[in-house]
Amino acid sequence: MSITLDHTMAEKKSRSITETVTQFGGKLLGFVRQKVSSEEDAEDILQDIWYQLTCLNDIEELDSIGAWLYRVARNKIVDRYRKKTTDSLEDFEYQNEEGEVNFKDILLLDDSNNPEAAFFKEMFWEELTKALNLKSSTIFVGDFF
Repeated sequence: MSITLDHTMAEKKSRSITETVTQFGGKLLGFVRQKVSSEEDAEDILQDIWYQLTCLNDIEELDSIGAWLYRVARNKIVDRYRKKTTDSLEDFEYQNEEGEVNFKDILLLDDSNNPEAAFFKEMFWEELTKALNLKSSTIFVGDFF
């Protein structure tokens, strides 16, 4: 008797989840896409939302499944931004015997067999370009008079 009841409850939950995914899947993905920088991040977040939905014991107890889904989506988006960290050049600095930091030695290295050196060089040039663009965008006409 209990096996039949459990089986029926599992079927009902599965049907409810399928209906929810069908009803909210496209809209929810569009919502998440607007808030994150890449399609992959949006799809990962949506996957997390559906997983969290499947972990609920009784979906029918939710007052508004739509409101719950969007609240979970916002929380997942915030979590994603909190987890993102950026590397800084200081993490990759090199000091010689005298304790001097010398980026030139690293930037001129042959990086064909060293992916870390290649990554560092690429990051260095990206950060330098950003800094130069930021500096040039803060110059005002009044600075010259």
